[in-house]
Amino acid sequence: MSDSTIATAIVGAVAGVVGGLVSPVFNLIQKVREERNAETERKRAQIASWRRMILEVDKQAVGSSDVSALLQTHADYLSLEPHLDERFRNAAYIEPRVWVVGEHLSRACQTLKKEIDRIEGEWGLRK
Repeated sequence: MSDSTIATAIVGAVAGVVGGLVSPVFNLIQKVREERNAETERKRAQIASWRRMILEVDKQAVGSSDVSALLQTHADYLSLEPHLDERFRNAAYIEPRVWVVGEHLSRACQTLKKEIDRIEGEWGLRK
């Protein structure tokens, strides 16, 4: 065997080993990125559904004094409640039903909107 044949065999073997090691690493990196992107999109969709909930409840509550009850019985509230800060969770149950003249949302909806904004920031979803 000549030296060039041996060198070619060695280069081929090394390339095969490197290719065999690098490919799984790149696949793993790609998988982690895809999972991270999917999780980010899930969180964005969750934030959007919570914001829709606030608008729906506010629309239903026109003339009603029980905004908190409407919020707490909304299906999306169940997914939001575990993420709420303790004082906001308490406010949703205890806060008096107050409408401020000139405000678009009830105080309970405004409070919840601020809390959703906090969660969005905590999750790193703001641009």
